[in-house]
Amino acid sequence: MKAGGLLAVALAALAVFAVPAGAGHPQGSRAAFSLMEGSQASVFSTAVAADPALQGTGENMEIVANVPLAPGATLNGPQTVPGGANDASFATNASDIELAGDYAYVGSPSQGMVVINIASCNDPKEPAKCKPFVQGVYKCSGGQFDVQLSPDANIAIVAHESASSRKACHPGEEGVAIIDISDKSNPREVAFISDTKADAGDVDDGAHNVTLDFPNLYVDQYTQTYPKTEVFSLAPQAASPDASPSNPKRIGRIDFTAHGTSGPHDSYPSHRPDGKNLLYAASIQKSDVVNIDDPTKPQVVQTIFDPQVGISHGAEPNFDRSLLIVSDEYGGGTGVGACGGQQGDATGATPLVPGQAGSAGVGAVHFYRLEKGSGLVGGGGTDKAGVFNITLQPNEPDQVAADAGCTSHVFYQAPDQNRMTIAWYGRGTRVVDFSDPAKPRQIGSFVPAGGNTWSAKPHRGFIFTGDIVRGMDVLRYTGEGWPSSSGSADIQRGVVQRSGEGTGKGASAQVPVGKRLVISRRTRRTRGRVAPVVVACKQVSTCQGIVRLRAKFRQSRGGAFQRVRIGQKRFSVAAGKRQTLRVKVNRRARRLLRNRRKVRVVVGARLRQQAFTSSGTDTVRASYRLLSLRRARR
Repeated sequence: MKAGGLLAVALAALAVFAVPAGAGHPQGSRAAFSLMEGSQASVFSTAVAADPALQGTGENMEIVANVPLAPGATLNGPQTVPGGANDASFATNASDIELAGDYAYVGSPSQGMVVINIASCNDPKEPAKCKPFVQGVYKCSGGQFDVQLSPDANIAIVAHESASSRKACHPGEEGVAIIDISDKSNPREVAFISDTKADAGDVDDGAHNVTLDFPNLYVDQYTQTYPKTEVFSLAPQAASPDASPSNPKRIGRIDFTAHGTSGPHDSYPSHRPDGKNLLYAASIQKSDVVNIDDPTKPQVVQTIFDPQVGISHGAEPNFDRSLLIVSDEYGGGTGVGACGGQQGDATGATPLVPGQAGSAGVGAVHFYRLEKGSGLVGGGGTDKAGVFNITLQPNEPDQVAADAGCTSHVFYQAPDQNRMTIAWYGRGTRVVDFSDPAKPRQIGSFVPAGGNTWSAKPHRGFIFTGDIVRGMDVLRYTGEGWPSSSGSADIQRGVVQRSGEGTGKGASAQVPVGKRLVISRRTRRTRGRVAPVVVACKQVSTCQGIVRLRAKFRQSRGGAFQRVRIGQKRFSVAAGKRQTLRVKVNRRARRLLRNRRKVRVVVGARLRQQAFTSSGTDTVRASYRLLSLRRARR
């Protein structure tokens, strides 16, 4: 997801930017696996054992909360997806999950997109206070439900890969829903990009995943019948002057036909400090690198084939762009009779297709070295640095969800270290340190009772997971080695990368207010004793905040400048609009003007944002602008 930079690293939680992803792949036999993992320590969670939803096994991790998403659903009685879905394991509850401030946005094939209030989960030292609850629901069932968020977390993008049965929600259609989530209790769809309106500029074949690289939206579809990615714009730009979240415009298309028979399952944009813009795509049978300097004319510049990867599920560079990370959802996550393996161990499970699984075993995470400067995998796509996999596990009696898979799935990276959290389907959640990619090591794990974990992403010191059976779980890491520098998991896929070689996806994408709210350069005082200040809202949702005026003057020639507050006014400006604010100036300003022809005024704004910090809501100051306040003509 979206993706998916100018990143503020501020909190003490492991902050990571997610790659949205999903299942819905070729199905095979369903298998369950032993909870014991070789020599790894497995202990019962210290959570309340009396609650069946708060049980499981873990190493350096424990469960603190669970939120079932389907009304009336229990751990042993999930609902079925209305109208069916791509995969029978989509019984109910959660798939992908995104987090911003006090809220989690959880994709749910049975429910739609569920907004969960997580305000109480803000201090991992006090896990008992973590009491998340459902705040609102975008009611629309279907398949996949990969979620992306706009930089301000007021717009959600949701992928629909199978037609919904709810008559009020696009029956018989697939595509992409664009949802206004500024009112968390009442998510409201503002646009739907449909596969039934391809001739009108919509998508041709639904959406398996979406990648929001604002203002551009990449709609991924991996099928052999349509191996292409559609590119849409959600804001005015040269290629789409009238585009907006409620009026998305298709501006480009990436055709992977000449580079294999499958298109991207998922993609990740990387805006490099050297000015290059690349899109890394996990394209099932291979991985691709695409030049997106011009999103209207993207070009595939490298294709990576690796016989050890069964299904390239997620592909993204690490924080300093020295590695490309590819997760293998072998067999679609469920079609394996065993999983796991050890580096250099050729005794891994027999692959479904001979030659597709090598010494790393089934469903591993693969690390490739990236060339400096180009961003491409070295050795023409063959320079592998290492592999991570969990301990080899055979098929044993059912101890997890009956349909649980056992491969790597959605992962999230730390902002400035080689660490990640990753969901492993029926094997729960893993925390992996790959500082040495040749010898990556697991530093934490948790397998919830009856679980089948789709996604796992840290936020404010906890790890929030989307589980196909259980809904949303909240985990806590209890071991050593949590990154000391971090940011919250607020807003993925920042547009501008931080300096240096880091991709920035791991850190919170706090787009500066100065780029979201523009203040006019000059203003004059009117006879009504007010200063007109023109502001323009450049973000994708309403700009709300306060404008403050401060006089800047010297008491005597050559003296130091002094500043005094002379007026302020609250404002609310619609997305993409300009507004003139008439700010009343106080008596101090009028006294200053009696002895001066003009007073230099410092105009600043504090734009209220959707919580970028652990304290909930946050305000960020815009850049000051110097204006001239003149005496009114008589």
